[in-house]
Amino acid sequence: MTYNGHTYYLIATTVESGKTAWNDARTYLQEKFSCDLAIINDADENQALFDFTREKTTEAYFGLSDANSEGEWIWIDGSALTYSNWDSDEPGGSESDNYAYFCFDDGTWNDGDVSYLGYVQENDVYFIGEKDNNSSSGSDSLCKIQLAQWSFEYKPSSQMEKFFGAV
Repeated sequence: MTYNGHTYYLIATTVESGKTAWNDARTYLQEKFSCDLAIINDADENQALFDFTREKTTEAYFGLSDANSEGEWIWIDGSALTYSNWDSDEPGGSESDNYAYFCFDDGTWNDGDVSYLGYVQENDVYFIGEKDNNSSSGSDSLCKIQLAQWSFEYKPSSQMEKFFGAV
């Protein structure tokens, strides 16, 4: 999906015991496609991303975390949180719930432990990647591959192997 000069991608991965899928997804997106987890700047972008992901899932992680300092939510690029769409009573404040994700059917956010969520959902964990189409840095291979409305990655066990698009 393309929105406001950025292309977004939904990847699926599995969670293995003792691993953090959020960091693995971020590394994969950076190494393979020169992009990163998504940053949500306003309500319109939030709605566009939620609409995009809910065709496959209502639970998808993006690039917001308080893993470095409990309760201090920052975006993956180090920028401060200026827009949020937390569900009521969220973030919950648990020290293990360090990663924000769409969790409810209305586009609001929850904070979660990626490992736990994976087991609840039979090991399917979704992440939203974002590529700035106006950026001159890095590879543009992901944008060239993005031909359909959907880009979807599936990672069986510990390796992402297949890339396909579905309209």
